Amino acid sequence: MRYLHERRATLGGYLPRHRARVSQTVALSKTGGQFALDASGKEMSTTMPFVRMLGSLLKDAQLGKRVVPIVADEARTFGMANLFR
Repeated sequence: MRYLHERRATLGGYLPRHRARVSQTVALSKTGGQFALDASGKEMSTTMPFVRMLGSLLKDAQLGKRVVPIVADEARTFGMANLFR
């Protein structure tokens, strides 16, 4: 029991705690919410703004490497095929 208590003290206590430091990044690029407003003359579907937002986040220099798009197999149906090359 003494060994277990010593190990816990060495590790910083009995409850785990995340101590990583994360650098702050800019939330959105300069385009802002323009992806949802500009329909380019097309009728806007419900997934079109999401696909545009995800595409702009992937292209962003600061955020692109931090965004991991995990989508269902139906990505082509929802117009997301261009996001994955």
